[in-house]
This record gives sequence, C-alpha cells and structure tokens, in this order.
Amino acid sequence: MRRAALLLALLSTTALGGDDEIDELIRRLDHGVEVVRWDAADRLRRLGPAAEPAIPALIQAMKADSLWADDALVAIGAPAVPAIQELLAMPDRRADAIRALGKLGPAAADAATPIAKLLEDRDPEVRIAAAKALGRIGTRDAAEALKRALRDRSAQVRGCAAAGLFAIGAGSASSANVAVKALGTDPSYRLRNALVEIGDPIVEPLVRAYPSLRDGSKAHAIEVFEELAGRAKGALPLLIRVVAEDPTAGAALRRCAAEALAAIGLDDPACIPVLRVRRYDSACCEPVLEALATLGEPAVPTIADLLELGTEDMKEAAAGTLYEMGPVAAAARPQLRGCLDHPNRTIAVRVAFA
Repeated sequence: MRRAALLLALLSTTALGGDDEIDELIRRLDHGVEVVRWDAADRLRRLGPAAEPAIPALIQAMKADSLWADDALVAIGAPAVPAIQELLAMPDRRADAIRALGKLGPAAADAATPIAKLLEDRDPEVRIAAAKALGRIGTRDAAEALKRALRDRSAQVRGCAAAGLFAIGAGSASSANVAVKALGTDPSYRLRNALVEIGDPIVEPLVRAYPSLRDGSKAHAIEVFEELAGRAKGALPLLIRVVAEDPTAGAALRRCAAEALAAIGLDDPACIPVLRVRRYDSACCEPVLEALATLGEPAVPTIADLLELGTEDMKEAAAGTLYEMGPVAAAARPQLRGCLDHPNRTIAVRVAFA
C-alpha cells in the first residue's frame, strides 16, 4: 500500500500537456497498480470533453470491472454514448452501462430505446437502472415502457418506474399510488429516494396511506416528508399527530416525525399546546424545540419554560434553540439570566451566547 501511495505521489507530479498527457493517461489505465489506474481515470474525468481520444481505453476498463472509468466517460459527454451503449450487450456490465448513460441525461437520448427494452431484462438490478436512467434521459418516448414497468414483479422497479414517469412529465395520481404501495411492500432506501424524486405529487397519497404502512415503511415515509421540507406542508397535521398523539408510535418514530416538522416548518401557533407536552420527551425534545422555533416569537415562552422546568439535557436543548432563534427570542431573557450561573458549564455557556 505504501509503495502504491509513493508511486501515485510521483506520478501526480508528472507535468504533461495536450495529446502527450492524454496518451500517458491512457497507458496508465492499464497499469499494474490499481491506484494508478484510478488516478489516470480521475485525471481524464477532469479533462472532460478533451479526453475523447481515451474513450476506447475507458470502455476496456469498464469491461474489466473498473467502475471508476464511468465517471470519466460521463465527463466526456455525448461522444461517449455509442461506446457505452455497446456494453448493453454484456450481461455482467449492463447495469453499469445503463447507470453511466443515465448520468449523461439528455445527451444519451439515442440510447433511450435500447434502455427501454431492458425494462424486460430478467435481472431486477438492470430493470431498476433502466427505469432510473430513462427518467434522467428525459425522452417522452420512454413513457409507455415505464408505464408497463409499473406492473413489474419487483416493488423497487415499480417505484423507480413511477419516479421516472414524473421525471419526464408523464406522472399521474395512479403512478404516485403505485410508488406508495411499493414502499409499503418494500421499505428500502431505494424506494424512499424514488418517492423523494417524485416530489410534491407524492405528499397527499403518502399521507393518505400512512396509517396502513408498517413501521419500517412509516419511518421512510416521514423521511420523505423531511427531505421535501417546505414542499410537504400537507403532511404537517399527520406529523403533529405522530409526535404528540399517536400511542402506537415508538420513540424513534416520534423523533423522526419531530425532525420532519423542524425541516418543513410549522405554520400555525395553534399547534403549540399540542406539541408542548413533548418538550419533556427525552426521545424528541430537541427536534420538537427546533420545530416550535420555526413559529418564531409565539413559541418562545414554551421553549423558555424548559430553562426552569426541564432536565439538564432539556435545558441545554432549550438554550441552544433560543440562541439559534436570535433577537426574536428576546422575551426569554429573564429565564436566560437565571441560568447564567448554572453549575452545568454547557448550559451556562449556551445561555451566555443566547
């Protein structure tokens, strides 16, 4: 390993330019030390379209299972599409080739038809990659193939196909529902990310389906709302219920919902009495305070009360939240002054800053 690092350092100092540099980097793609091959591919990536002469060598690297070569091909752009497309004929390189073409986006439009055909491939990883790539390439010609993929036997393929339809402007309420049902079947991060990609149209069907989801899927649903932030305002009533009123929600789910509330931002002070009870919940005190803080001044008394009534951890969270709120938290000064001499130095410092 040390030898490879020293060799890479030496090679990195080599000053080349123009065609000579590309020729040298192409030679290094076949070097016996992997880190040297990786460095060569990375340098070609940084050269971008100027590295077009290296396409054949980079394709050979991909055939040899060198996944670091695809970023260089993507950086070269449209001229690399025909060569990458040839890899679709290789079953063991097919998914990698599709992902590379997907990263190229609209520049890979010529590959949309062969990729659409691979939605019928027997390997689910290939079908998933094809659904995602078609959404990124953005040709409406792929809509029919993606609609057929909504009936795929794999939940992940169905969810990614729905996201692809929305990406090309062909999504509908029914395809959003398919994605939500897929998450209910398979609570995976891949499906969670697909729902985030769908964006605003997923909020209402996900809120509606939430009660019937199992816990793993519920956590991912809440994470979708958090990722969408201000675009998921329609989920606020549900999230408030999960944090404050749902007896079936465990500590982890309550905290997850409170973090989503903080990311989305509350918009009605009427929720303060409902949420204030969770100030004393050690599992979600901090994110509940962060969520309340998004209401601004109306929430200050509720947050400041913890400086007198809360545990040490709650006082730390309250002081930190009031500090982050800035001048809008001026009404909390009496409680803050009362904690300046607190024996817990962390609390005293946070109060001093606030």
